[in-house]
Amino acid sequence: MLFTTTTPTHQGDRITLYLELDEARDDARDGRTIFEVAVGLDLSGHRLTSDSAHKPAHDSLWGTPAYFEDFQRIVARGPIPDALFTPVAAAYPQEMVSICSNFNIAFSCMAV
Repeated sequence: MLFTTTTPTHQGDRITLYLELDEARDDARDGRTIFEVAVGLDLSGHRLTSDSAHKPAHDSLWGTPAYFEDFQRIVARGPIPDALFTPVAAAYPQEMVSICSNFNIAFSCMAV
């Protein structure tokens, strides 16, 4: 699983993905939504593939070229299927949502 601030509907030809949620949070300080993306690098390290363990219904043959930009980011060079994106708030366990709601800050506690 990787993370991005790129929305599934507005992907360009360069999608930055982060290995850690905290790195994506740093990029999302301007209020952008963070998405968990069910992808991983193949063994060559030059291609993203779908993570069938998290999205088993998705086409396991899908892939797109990718490369490491630095030690914390991967850049995909083609579109990622919408079905592989999940907003981070939806990726958290229900008890985390309850804790946030109890403090009257709902999902904003997960935003940045």
